[in-house]
Amino acid sequence: MDRTDQLPPKPDPQTGEPRPPKAPLVESMGKSSYERSHEKDTTRKPKPPDGRGPTLEWYQPRRMSVLISAIVVALFIVALAALKNWTLNGLLAWYVWPWPVAFVVFMYFKFRRRAIAAGADWYFDGKDRVDTYDLKQVKVKTGPGRLDLVMRDRSGRLVVTPCSLIETNRRLWDLVYNGIVNSAKSDHVETNQAARQYLHLPL
Repeated sequence: MDRTDQLPPKPDPQTGEPRPPKAPLVESMGKSSYERSHEKDTTRKPKPPDGRGPTLEWYQPRRMSVLISAIVVALFIVALAALKNWTLNGLLAWYVWPWPVAFVVFMYFKFRRRAIAAGADWYFDGKDRVDTYDLKQVKVKTGPGRLDLVMRDRSGRLVVTPCSLIETNRRLWDLVYNGIVNSAKSDHVETNQAARQYLHLPL
């Protein structure tokens, strides 16, 4: 996206209108056509930060989804370790499996209540939040099989969220992305090459 004064406006903090246009998906995740417009279970709706406008969009993974994901990752790690270092007999040893089981339990309890949410001008992931129209740093960190969105605002608050998670609710991502591009039109926002590439930010 080119630097321009014709960016979509900041929504009203109370009503959320006008809603931002659809944001581009991160390229590596952009093949998915899945869109969750909103969460229907209002009992799971997170409260907004003190003094901020209402929560407009949110997403919280189902506990079963968290458990299945943890098991898949644990089995993948075991399979890699088996290919590199172990024989089949070693894989069946009793002392091997407590580690992946402990990993599954840890991941389940760590992420079973993780919720992300956004208002017109704020975003939070768990207990961490940022003002999306007052960002001083926007980066994308790359890792094996994942991309993490890193945002820091001018008050020093920091949020790190997997791109695949924040894009699960597309309307939430629209709100956050609009704040990112409005912040990024300033020359004082620190970005990296991955952010410019995946988020289509100004050079």
